[in-house]
Amino acid sequence: MTLTILPTLVVADKVCDGNTYEINACLKSQMQIYDTKLNDVQNHNIKNFKKYRDNLCYDISSTYKSGTYQAIKYGNCVISLDKWYLQQLKP
Repeated sequence: MTLTILPTLVVADKVCDGNTYEINACLKSQMQIYDTKLNDVQNHNIKNFKKYRDNLCYDISSTYKSGTYQAIKYGNCVISLDKWYLQQLKP
């Protein structure tokens, strides 16, 4: 019996699964949603946070440089940090 396990990532409230293209499309959609939410935040230096987030996620995902998992790791990192940042802003 052969069991095939496809990569699955849980980001936001959505499961991104399928092949690499489908996962990347799902992550891109989620990244855009959270980017819009960040842009709507008032009285915070979102620009600096995004720069920090992008640098950190690039460093983390560069472990998989030139591999198909690099973009997936980057997207998941961005979404996770965006969720965390938005959660920190709640009273």
